[in-house]
Amino acid sequence: MNLIVRAFPLLVSPEELQRFIDAMLANPARHAFYRRYNIAHESWHLQAIPGGHQVICVTQMHELTDEPERYAASDQSFDVWFKEHVQRLTGIDPTVAPLGPPSHEVYGFTDPVQRPGAGPLRLD
Repeated sequence: MNLIVRAFPLLVSPEELQRFIDAMLANPARHAFYRRYNIAHESWHLQAIPGGHQVICVTQMHELTDEPERYAASDQSFDVWFKEHVQRLTGIDPTVAPLGPPSHEVYGFTDPVQRPGAGPLRLD
């Protein structure tokens, strides 16, 4: 599994972000969208920072091959709608930066010992 983590500046109010999320959740096309790009899990986290907010997006992908390029180039209606909203909400153009602002892992921890009774780590 590949984990992609990035932070987007939020240029609109948290309420406007919530309206977008509500619209996305109401659209059944989102399921095909995430499957099309091999996304197993995605979560967005709103964080208050000095001067405003940012959205931290965590995406777990089954496999990362040409998905970013296909997403950037896609003209499917849901994909276009999604990319237009990401750009309006954050100022980041997914057709130019399909994975969002670049980030680099600077620290990671993996528990080398599976504790008794603990199931596998789940991100859903």
